[in-house]
Amino acid sequence: MLGRKSLPASIVHPQAGPIVIKVYPQSKRMRLSFRAPACFSVTVPMGTSERALRQFITQTDAWILRQLSKVSVIESSIQSQFLFQGAPYEIVQQPILSRELYQIDHHQKVIILDAIGTSPAQRLSYLCRKEFEKLLPSLITKHSKAMELFPKKISIRDTKSRWGSCSSTGNISLSWRLVMAPLEVIEYVVIHELAHLKHMDHSPDFWSVVSQHCPNYSQHRHWLKTNAQQLHYI
Repeated sequence: MLGRKSLPASIVHPQAGPIVIKVYPQSKRMRLSFRAPACFSVTVPMGTSERALRQFITQTDAWILRQLSKVSVIESSIQSQFLFQGAPYEIVQQPILSRELYQIDHHQKVIILDAIGTSPAQRLSYLCRKEFEKLLPSLITKHSKAMELFPKKISIRDTKSRWGSCSSTGNISLSWRLVMAPLEVIEYVVIHELAHLKHMDHSPDFWSVVSQHCPNYSQHRHWLKTNAQQLHYI
């Protein structure tokens, strides 16, 4: 019987490197996916042969190369500065002798990235996620107490279409990309999602709650719309 055991964990593409193989019994066809900066995976139905899989990857070679080309453009766009909490920080790439992958000097506004290992985009993504994990708990605590609205769970994700979300069960998700925005903009998004714990819509009552705790919310919404592309360039 062919299945997960009959296939390797990954197949190496000459330009893309390892393509992770995921076997799902419910899948009806093979599907290749890509997640920046350089992670390819292929979903295959149970019973797929390695030969058929390799043929499929060969047929999608042009698509793979297009994705890699996009990544190359992103990498080249990472210049000497990076937006961090709304302020431009100078980026310096050099070997770091400690186990840290990055160092931040907030006084000098300098970010040092380890020059060894992963790409600059990967290191910046890692930095943003870790720094957002440090920042978020205090903001949630601060505004939850002020609004008397308490989420059941907080998740940090990389959502492409929204900055945050609130489920009907009281779980809030926020994008780590927000760490590039000014602090007051981050706080607006936190308040916005907490307000959904009371009103699961965008009714006048909802915006009344947001306005009560963030009077300048329209200004912060405008900042996010204006700078969305900059927050998604890595």
